[in-house]
Amino acid sequence: MKRTRLAIGSLFGIVSVTTLIAIELLAAVGAFAWALSGLFNLNDVASYILGAIVGIPSLWLVAKVARLAMESEREMLRVEERR
Repeated sequence: MKRTRLAIGSLFGIVSVTTLIAIELLAAVGAFAWALSGLFNLNDVASYILGAIVGIPSLWLVAKVARLAMESEREMLRVEERR
């Protein structure tokens, strides 16, 4: 499979999409952890542990979004090259 070079605009798009999704995911995970901490009256240490439990998998999701954005940009370049 031939690798295609991405232009600056494509890289900017990848970074923009990844940043947008990461910030939204951070807000959702933070709100979820905060709500559960309040609901169960957890102390500070337990709240931090809960935040880590739900926060670490969200990093995997952000990496997956970045990979999907990169694949999408490369596929668009391949389609344009075929024309």
